[in-house]
Amino acid sequence: MTRKQRDARRRLVIERENALADLSEDYDVARASAESDEERRELMTTFAAARTAHRDKDVELGIRSAQGGVLMGHVMWAQWLQAAEAHRAAAEAEFTRIDAGDTSRLGSELRESMVAFAAAASVVDALCQDLEYLVPPRPRSNSADEAAADLLVHALGIQQSDVGPLKNELEELFGARHGALHAFSEMRPARAHPVGVATSWEHEIFNGPTATQAVLVALRVLAIAEAPPQPANRWIARWITKRERYFTQVVAPIRSRVLAQD
Repeated sequence: MTRKQRDARRRLVIERENALADLSEDYDVARASAESDEERRELMTTFAAARTAHRDKDVELGIRSAQGGVLMGHVMWAQWLQAAEAHRAAAEAEFTRIDAGDTSRLGSELRESMVAFAAAASVVDALCQDLEYLVPPRPRSNSADEAAADLLVHALGIQQSDVGPLKNELEELFGARHGALHAFSEMRPARAHPVGVATSWEHEIFNGPTATQAVLVALRVLAIAEAPPQPANRWIARWITKRERYFTQVVAPIRSRVLAQD
């Protein structure tokens, strides 16, 4: 399956899932305002027929199994956030040891920080994947950070005054991730680690404090997604409700821990 085919398939599934949810919500509203039992029965009959037809079409399209079954899966941006926080905390712990004079921990801090950066950027990536098919297709962008910013602005209605800072933060975050994942090993003049010791240039980018800043960028994006200024449509509004427990049970505790250390 090509990327284009994969995206078309994903969009079809999400669009049909939300169309059925629209049908159900509209039925609930109409039924609540019905003035007679006869009207309610007619609404119920119409809705049941439409729901059955929709599900039969899903089976025909291969979206739904005719035999039914349990569907399972993870919300991946929540998984990536937990990974980012674990490695951020580890990088900060190593930073504390380095600050106390144990420079043997520099390599470990570097590795933990690189993973924290990669995971923090992946939080934003996975969030955008969660939102992408809830809005019409966006024009192609030149880079991952530009694509993420464009989608977030369009889907969540981010205010114009906040667009510039968001783009700058995403450019820096994704740029660091790209540098870590597509690393070119090269010799450069020594640079100062945040605690003051001279070391290789990579430690200036990837360390405990910068890992915390990377996770804070992901948390700021999630805060916008949790309470967007202007959701693009009812599908985005429904998504917020569906993801509420992840914001309260996963994001909120991590935000508290990170802010306490920042």
